[in-house]
Amino acid sequence: MAKRKKILMTGGHITPAIAVADALKKTNTQIDIVFAGRDTSIEGSNSQSEEARLVNQRGFRFVSIQAGRITRAFTLLTAVGIFRIPFGFIAAFGICLSERPDVIVSFGGYVALPVVIAGWMLAIPSITHEQTLSPGLANRIIGLFAKKICVSFPQTVKDFPSDKTVLTGLPLRESMFHPPKNSPFPLGNKPLIIVTGGSTGAVTLNRLVFPIVENLTTYYSIIHQTGRLDLQNAPDVPNYFATAYLDEPAYAWAIGHADLVVGRSGANTVGEVAVLGKVALFVPLPWSGGNEQYENARYLETVGTSQVLNQKNLTPGKLLGAIEGIFRDKQTYDKKAVEISREFPRDGAVRVADQVMAILSHA
Repeated sequence: MAKRKKILMTGGHITPAIAVADALKKTNTQIDIVFAGRDTSIEGSNSQSEEARLVNQRGFRFVSIQAGRITRAFTLLTAVGIFRIPFGFIAAFGICLSERPDVIVSFGGYVALPVVIAGWMLAIPSITHEQTLSPGLANRIIGLFAKKICVSFPQTVKDFPSDKTVLTGLPLRESMFHPPKNSPFPLGNKPLIIVTGGSTGAVTLNRLVFPIVENLTTYYSIIHQTGRLDLQNAPDVPNYFATAYLDEPAYAWAIGHADLVVGRSGANTVGEVAVLGKVALFVPLPWSGGNEQYENARYLETVGTSQVLNQKNLTPGKLLGAIEGIFRDKQTYDKKAVEISREFPRDGAVRVADQVMAILSHA
């Protein structure tokens, strides 16, 4: 009987990691998958992280690693993060030695960096996936040690060594292509807007949307993922459904039926919009690393499927005007979105899984 193989997954983008893990388990029964990541949401917090919650929900094993990092704005928590950097490498060595994985699969970020380097020093091969259009520092360093680098965008191939870089597209969870048939939301049949600030919501985005909800619901239905902190401030009006969090089936239904997506422009949101052929209004997070959210969103604006709004000068009135402008020219946006979607692989999770299995076959 063939020896079971073990895969150690780690990194900052959990939903594509989950998508790849699902793809691996679907076709390969003789593998075990373990995730290494942060067990708390932010530095100094006691609340469970999104990655820990999703991994546990999927039934995969999760091990905690408290890796340090250097942030752009120096605070007391930054000092704690810097202090933890060497301990992160020690913890990474401990995880690699105790788990003895056959391959490490990285999804970038400061947590993945010490794990990949520790694996390299222990002769454990690694593969990494870059979700964003413009790679961050951590993934550029990880790319030096990885045997294979997978990227979401064609333009990103040039940022890594050509002999080990492959375009796979963004791994999306299978549910994004097979949403529930029946709506989980008590809304009418008006054109649907989904507002999302990512998995934890975005307070700034909420403050822009709340004042214009009554104007919008005259013509549109709205699903608004506010995050926990702001749900109590959401207005109570017809055709508007506010929730702290959208679980996977509900989110799949919402984005699948959305006529317009309004939100931040993290790699996953932009990738989903592109692959699913959706139209979007993006408000990039101003302080995202390497300005990656702006770069992600700007690409879709350039090809004519989306608009990018600068948070600094944005008001509720300007956001309302932008939404109305999109719908006035909706047919043109829809046509471009469908055209562009054909350029993005829909089987990114399977493509990355195939690359992982190719490395495993020689491990």
